[in-house]
Amino acid sequence: MGRPAPLSGLDADIAATRAVIARQNGPVVLVGHSYGGAVITVAGDDPKVKSLVYVAATQPDAGESVGDLNARWPRPSHVLMVDETSLIVDPAMFKHDVADDLSADEARYLAASQRPTAVSGFSAKLPTAAWHAKPSFGIVARNDRTLSPEMLRTLYRRSHTVAVEFPGSHLIQISKPREVADVVVKASKVDF
Repeated sequence: MGRPAPLSGLDADIAATRAVIARQNGPVVLVGHSYGGAVITVAGDDPKVKSLVYVAATQPDAGESVGDLNARWPRPSHVLMVDETSLIVDPAMFKHDVADDLSADEARYLAASQRPTAVSGFSAKLPTAAWHAKPSFGIVARNDRTLSPEMLRTLYRRSHTVAVEFPGSHLIQISKPREVADVVVKASKVDF
């Protein structure tokens, strides 16, 4: 385990993930949520990584960016620029867009504590895609208002990802923790 990715750009987030992988003594299952899917897609090329889990997460191919995928499957976007380089989800829209199946108190807390994400991370083209060589598992949140469920279904089919669907918001790992944990456990049992 390590600290969360810095969200300061794709290269920095990949470097932070690789630093955590390097500290592990055995095989690693990488789990990515949302934009974090792009991070694990690249960092997953590490030989220690045995499988990838995409939790309501983008899954670009080499040469694609998260922005490319979002442009093909647009969703209403309620984001606020924090400064010239980073953004957050508009706190007034956070529950509706990201956490519709969480309590109002949970959504308020998560909206207030979100960290800004560098806009540059969405336009960075991926140099590689580990899902071509690593077993991959995916979760589609059927009620996701942030990432298009149809986009995720299409991407997961393209990559031959073992995918499951659950009713839930973009933060399905919070609203359906047991179901998400079951997928991670399954990913941990693949032969390495």
